Amino acid sequence: MLQAQDIYSSFVKYKRDVDDVDGDIFLEWVKFTIQFIYKSVRKVDPARFTSSQSYAVVVPPQSESLPSDFQDMNQTTCGLYKYDQRKRSLVTFDETGDTDIMFSDSGGTSAYNSNIKVQGGSSRGYTGDAAATMLLSFGTALDIEDLDDGGADSPSNDFISQYVYIGNSIPTSATLEFSTSSDGSDVGANQLSYAYTDLVAGWNRIKVAKSAFTLTGNADWGSLAYLRLIYAGGDTTTNLYWDKLELVESEVNGKGEIDDKISLTGYGSKDEGYYLNGSNIVFTHYDTNPLNADYVMKYMPQPPAIDDLDDYITIDKTVSTAAIIDDQDLDCLVKAVDVLYEQWDADPSKESLADFRFVRALGGLLDGFNRQPQISQLSNPSADF
Repeated sequence: MLQAQDIYSSFVKYKRDVDDVDGDIFLEWVKFTIQFIYKSVRKVDPARFTSSQSYAVVVPPQSESLPSDFQDMNQTTCGLYKYDQRKRSLVTFDETGDTDIMFSDSGGTSAYNSNIKVQGGSSRGYTGDAAATMLLSFGTALDIEDLDDGGADSPSNDFISQYVYIGNSIPTSATLEFSTSSDGSDVGANQLSYAYTDLVAGWNRIKVAKSAFTLTGNADWGSLAYLRLIYAGGDTTTNLYWDKLELVESEVNGKGEIDDKISLTGYGSKDEGYYLNGSNIVFTHYDTNPLNADYVMKYMPQPPAIDDLDDYITIDKTVSTAAIIDDQDLDCLVKAVDVLYEQWDADPSKESLADFRFVRALGGLLDGFNRQPQISQLSNPSADF
């Protein structure tokens, strides 16, 4: 992968006064060049530049931030897709669905609620408690090192997903604590825990990578016998219900299957879809129950701002990502512009025209840059006549 330094070194050989050019000015020139190339090349090779962002949607309309490098979704390789990620149900919180789990409570008395639920017959939680802890003892130790029992491995970047409903005053946190002893004696000593603080009124989805859990003692994902669900910071009116604990695969390409491409809608739409609002993407849908959906947005990122000689001519300016233009093509382009500058420097009176000629030269070079074209299937309208 070429760096800005490679371009500078090449010009030193050909452009006699390059040493007189301020470093910031040279990098501005390189930045302009790369942006010019990026905007041109991505029209014929968009797949190389496409980036992805995952979203978990609970209750639309739901607004989420666009990626910091988002530019647009206009290319054929872009769009919003609904994904069916592989999942493993751990606790349903249904009255008849968890036959090998013993529920108990501390600081309150939990009950099933068939009216407030994400999926299935019910959730389970508390009404009007300042703070209460739900305790789950697993009759058979829970092994979630596999995505499926006896199936594929579940790496540390897979997610633990848990839904929690906040009915009135919003607690400061909701915490999941897995431990190894079925009577809870190891909670705090040998545990894997995570505290979620971004709670809002209504349904919340706590979806966090296994690697983000804090390990205390000797707990591991292969032998979990106890789960403590805690919320803190509520008041006497707090209503809180837990539902649908799952292990969710992080993979969304390859093993993950695309259900369908989601349509662009608009404000107030009752259809499942999305629209862009400033720096946010808003998911639309109308339903009395949570949508409980995972989406992946494929988008075109902004061109990188080359601001250091150590930056690579790639999407994120490092050696490890997609090149904006293949090295052999970029090298030819640099050498061609070297020759043009050699000619310009030979006649000082034409130096002031360099920028204009440079743009024209780049355009000519890119006209000859060929890529496999995007092909769309055209319908045959003959049957309509």
